[in-house]
Amino acid sequence: MSNPYEPDLGKPGDQPQQPAWGQGGPGPQGQPPQGQYGPSYPAYGGQQWGGSPYGAQQPTTTDGISITAFVLSLTCCLSFVGLILGFVGLGRTKDNRRKGRWAAVSAIVIGALGTLTAIGIIVVAVFVGTSAIVPGEAEVGECGNILSEDRDTVTMTSKDCGDRHDLEVAYVGTFDEIEDSQFVPSNPDDLTDAGISFGVCTDLMPAEDASTLDEADDDLRYGIVTEDTSPSGDEAFFCYVERSDGEKLEGSLLG
Repeated sequence: MSNPYEPDLGKPGDQPQQPAWGQGGPGPQGQPPQGQYGPSYPAYGGQQWGGSPYGAQQPTTTDGISITAFVLSLTCCLSFVGLILGFVGLGRTKDNRRKGRWAAVSAIVIGALGTLTAIGIIVVAVFVGTSAIVPGEAEVGECGNILSEDRDTVTMTSKDCGDRHDLEVAYVGTFDEIEDSQFVPSNPDDLTDAGISFGVCTDLMPAEDASTLDEADDDLRYGIVTEDTSPSGDEAFFCYVERSDGEKLEGSLLG
């Protein structure tokens, strides 16, 4: 007995139903269906997935102001300018925007040291210039200290006689007085000799002043200061006294 619900495949024209148009059949084993894709990979040399599309920002130029600041900070007179430009360069190289931050930092440090040194030199120069004892301006009874001394030059500064001091001016005159003196040496360099200085100064200065100094301290040594190493004519000079043992004087000897 036949099944009325089972299709009769034996009848002509009765074929199995074809799949609907567009429906793909099963592909080979292991192949994905059409329209699907496997894992993708970046092209050779392309940007990796997950990275920044722009990459890390890298400095491309060296900051010229920072380099200039570093060079100027090494000079004796422009270190202050280098210091200022160093701060400018520090801002320009912030956040790695430009290369040369090391130069800006170095300029600030070196420029600061150079500026302080220059200020110190200026202060000393002004002090010496305003308080120096020089021929033509020295006065008898003026007290002072010796800052530096060698065979040919000496630097003296004025000092209050009430304080301990190195020397006191004993006589002021012009070099032609020495030339007329019986103690004038044939070589002006010999004026630095203590014996010649004693003879010249005690011969020219008033007798009462020479006597006062002799009574005040029997351990005094005389010296002569001229305007230059080859004095002549009306160029100024002065005599001074100091202790031969290097001890300080106290009070004015001629005051």
